[in-house]
Amino acid sequence: MIHAGTSIPNVAHLSFTKLKVGEAYAIEPFVTVQNAVGKVENSPEATIFRFVKQKPLKNAYAKKLLKYIEENFKTLPFTERWLQGVVPKEHYKEAFQELLTSKAIMSYPVFIEASRKPVAQAEHTVLIVEDGCLVLT
Repeated sequence: MIHAGTSIPNVAHLSFTKLKVGEAYAIEPFVTVQNAVGKVENSPEATIFRFVKQKPLKNAYAKKLLKYIEENFKTLPFTERWLQGVVPKEHYKEAFQELLTSKAIMSYPVFIEASRKPVAQAEHTVLIVEDGCLVLT
């Protein structure tokens, strides 16, 4: 196990020519069972979202929600449960839907394996440094 701040040496067969010092990258491998198709598809369900840009909005609660999203997450992904209490519960669904419809925020669909077999996914975020990279997760 490698912990945050641990340096990973460059691997001889990998080329880092397109990576730039100071940039961060998410590495997200997926694995499934041997008899699966080995291909992911987008589910109609989405549970992760991201701020895209300010848009003219009609609903006052949508405006308040978008302001909160931009101030607290900027362009980092977020989930809806982190928005609880920002606007009254009875106005939340309509406000959030306006943000999606206006494309002020975007959604990331849940990935599912094409054959519907189980899939496991992990993630590491790495920061490129002069002599390799640092694992941040």
